[in-house]
Amino acid sequence: MNTQEKTKNLEQQDNDQPLNRSLDDSNNSLKQAKQMHVEHHIEYNGPLPIPSHLEAYENILPGSADRIITMAEKEAEHRHDMETKAIEFA
Repeated sequence: MNTQEKTKNLEQQDNDQPLNRSLDDSNNSLKQAKQMHVEHHIEYNGPLPIPSHLEAYENILPGSADRIITMAEKEAEHRHDMETKAIEFA
């Protein structure tokens, strides 16, 4: 194979590879451009978590939702007792 043939052969290989790479890069760029980042922020204030979180606790550990609700009820009862005692001593 002479030098001209080698050069043509190398040029053909070089021409094919960048085209394939550029198509792959274009497809990857389009896929990346279509991706979207979504964040949800949920905030609550109170003795009980929101229902979806309570359900998640229950799914992870059956019976935990009842335990959490019982804990909130006991805390509320204790707080009411303390407020009543504070009023009686005032």
